[in-house]
Amino acid sequence: MLLFAMVITTVANAQSVYIATSNSAVAYHKSRDCGYLNHAKEVKSVSLSEAKNMGRHACTACYGSNAAAATKATARKVTRKPAVEKETPAAEPATTKKVAAKRKTTKKVAEATDETATKAKKTARKTTKKVQTEAKEDVAAAKEDAKATTAKAKRTVKKAKADAKEEVTTAKKATKAAKADAEEKVTEAKKTTKKAAKKTTKKATRKTTKKAAETEVKEAA
Repeated sequence: MLLFAMVITTVANAQSVYIATSNSAVAYHKSRDCGYLNHAKEVKSVSLSEAKNMGRHACTACYGSNAAAATKATARKVTRKPAVEKETPAAEPATTKKVAAKRKTTKKVAEATDETATKAKKTARKTTKKVQTEAKEDVAAAKEDAKATTAKAKRTVKKAKADAKEEVTTAKKATKAAKADAEEKVTEAKKTTKKAAKKTTKKATRKTTKKAAETEVKEAA
C-alpha cells in the first residue's frame, strides 16, 4: 500500500504543468488555455515537482480553491519579487475567459489602430515630401522666370538707350544740316545782294555819266 502511494506520488510529480516565466508569477496551471496565462509574455511546460521546487502553488482556476490552499501551505519559499498577479474566484473561469477574450479583441483593435496610424503617418510624410518637392520646383521656376524677365528688361533698357542715342545723333545731324543750309542760304543771299548792288551801282554810274555828257554837250553848244 505504501509502495502504491509512492508510485502514485511519483507519477503525479512527473506530470507536466504550465507556468509563466515572469518573476511575478506564483502559480502552476493544469491547462495552457487557463485564463491567467492569456497575458503571459512567455509560457513553458515543466514537471509538477519542478514547479513545486520553484515555490509555485496550484492555480485556483485549474485545481480549485482547496487544492490551491493546500499547495500554498506546502510550497517551498523561493526568493523572487512579490507576486502582483491577481486571481479571480475559481467559480468564474468562464467570466475570466470572456475577459481575456475581450482583452485580446481590444489588443487587436489597438494594434489595428496603431497600424492605421502608422500608415497615415507614412502617407502624411509622403504627401509632405511631395508638397515640399513641388514647392522647391515652383521656387526654382519662379527664379528662372524672374531671371529671364530681368534679362529681358535689361535688353529693353539697352535698346531704348541705343535708340535714344541714335535719335540724338540724328537730331544733331539734322541740326548741323539745317545750319549748313541756313549758312548757305545766307551766303547766297549775300551774293545776290552784292550782285544786285553792283548792278545798281553800274546802272547809276552809266546814268550819271550820260547826264554829265549831255550837260557838257549843251554847254558846248
